[in-house]
Amino acid sequence: MNIELCKEIDVELLEQEIPSLGQSKFHIGRMRMQKEGTASYLIAWNGEKPVGHLLIKWNGFGPIMPESLKNIPELNSFEVAESSRGKSIGTSLIKFAENLAKQKGVKTIGLLVNPDNPRAKLLYERLGYYDSGTGTYVDEWEAIDDNGNKFIDSESCLAMIKNLTD
Repeated sequence: MNIELCKEIDVELLEQEIPSLGQSKFHIGRMRMQKEGTASYLIAWNGEKPVGHLLIKWNGFGPIMPESLKNIPELNSFEVAESSRGKSIGTSLIKFAENLAKQKGVKTIGLLVNPDNPRAKLLYERLGYYDSGTGTYVDEWEAIDDNGNKFIDSESCLAMIKNLTD
């Protein structure tokens, strides 16, 4: 397995192997963020096949979070292809992202996890993330269904953070 920054030519293959919801084309938006310098879009490869991705949002969690978390870079859009789960790909993506953040001088990094996803929460805890103590939030994003209709999707999330200076 190899992890690299996403390239323009990777986006179409990503949509084939790890498709966006409906017609949302999320990979294009993440690539745009990377071009703008507000994010880094990491892709895990098994040979010529993408098997996972993770977006580092350098500008932080954003406006829904309390002031103490707004500017902490966020690991976001984290997914491993179902057929590749349980093979340490998620752990490798997170560690790669943390190393990239350390190189940029980031001291604290965070992520959001659905409290109803105990498997993901346990992974993050094993990797040193802990509950920020700021409660549960509703994360919302715009998506497009199979018929081209835009809608707001959402998920309850708990903010977890990790100190990268340890």
